[in-house]
Amino acid sequence: MKNTDRVFKEMKRLESMIPSGFMGIGDHWDFKALWAQVKAVQEAFNEARFSTREERQEAWTSFQNLVDKVKKKQAENSAESAKLRDRIVGKAEQIPPSDDRWLAFLLTLGMSEIIESFFGVSDSRKEDLKNANKDLQELWDLAKAKNDNLLRKDKDIAYQALRSANERLQEAWNQWKQVREEKSAELRNQIVGKAETAVPHELTELIGTLGLAYLTDGLSLIVEWLEDEKSKLQAQREALQEVWALFKNEKNDLLPADRQTVYQALRDAESRLQRAWGQYSKARDEHNAARREKHEGWLNKVEENLSKNQQRSDKLNGVLERKRQNLENNQERIGKLENALERKRQNLENNQERIGRLENALERKRQHLDELYEKLSDARSDSYRERVEGWIEKDDSSIEDIETQLERVNGWIEEDDSSIKDIETQLERVNNWVQEDSRTLNS
Repeated sequence: MKNTDRVFKEMKRLESMIPSGFMGIGDHWDFKALWAQVKAVQEAFNEARFSTREERQEAWTSFQNLVDKVKKKQAENSAESAKLRDRIVGKAEQIPPSDDRWLAFLLTLGMSEIIESFFGVSDSRKEDLKNANKDLQELWDLAKAKNDNLLRKDKDIAYQALRSANERLQEAWNQWKQVREEKSAELRNQIVGKAETAVPHELTELIGTLGLAYLTDGLSLIVEWLEDEKSKLQAQREALQEVWALFKNEKNDLLPADRQTVYQALRDAESRLQRAWGQYSKARDEHNAARREKHEGWLNKVEENLSKNQQRSDKLNGVLERKRQNLENNQERIGKLENALERKRQNLENNQERIGRLENALERKRQHLDELYEKLSDARSDSYRERVEGWIEKDDSSIEDIETQLERVNGWIEEDDSSIKDIETQLERVNNWVQEDSRTLNS
């Protein structure tokens, strides 16, 4: 017997290297070391001389049983690695998911009429890509957790599939962002265009034109002009309000930069409209002042004529007395009408001052809204962004309330304007009666 001790020693070492759990489950199999030890046992067999053939066969059978265990486990590991590889590759190839609605939409790019349908498709696609991000991360985590279960070649295939999926997903995100930016820009241009159409940049220079009209005594032309300008400004205000409503409905579909551009365009249009209203108000006030001055001059002439008629009172006797009484009644009525006219004018001035206060409050609210939009652009967390959006909605509501009050006070101003015209008409009629009485007294 020669070197048989070495055979059994090497076999015992081989057996100790095979994990002792059930089929080696849960233990680490070092196949490189195991096959090196198998080779060592084979070399020991080649050098050994057993006493009998039976003894050698028994030892060889025990050795082959150990080798079979190694082969079987290696085959199982190979199958497990291939299964894990196919699982990772199969799921990775589905990233990003295909979306028939999104693909169909991409074929219609450039058609502005489909802009409304885009945002619903875009939101759905965004959710799909977010889910794909999550799925891909789970696959990366699975590959890392099962890294030791993958053979080298399977590992290379699996990781290449994950990297390819990552590239496709990034490309899909880039495509989504590019199209999202394009559609936001289209919506921005639409709203900005509507704002510029609602309130054009060119303003009518009323003041100088009114001065020329006064020089030529074109009062009827001025009244018609003011009414036409007022109607035009009211129409622009209503059109701008419609654009504001459109912006409020669509602002969530605009990217922050486009949203700020649209908001600024609307604010600019509103400023232009306010300047136009201010110009109109100034022209109207100058017109009313001129009318009052002219009316006062006419009243002075009436009083002068009345004084002359009174000098002839001794000649008119009873007729003169009746005429005087009638004249006094009409003068008293003029006084009442003038008092009513003064009250209406005072009420008109009060409402105009109230308009100024409301416009100042509206400007402050809008300036605050500008600051909130800047905070919204700089928001770094969803919670803070939601809080700022809540403040914006509150300021939007306050602005709407102030605009409602402005509209109501403007309505009162229009009513006062109408009442003043009615009283002035009555004054003119009573003055005609006084004039008639004066003519009778002078005849």
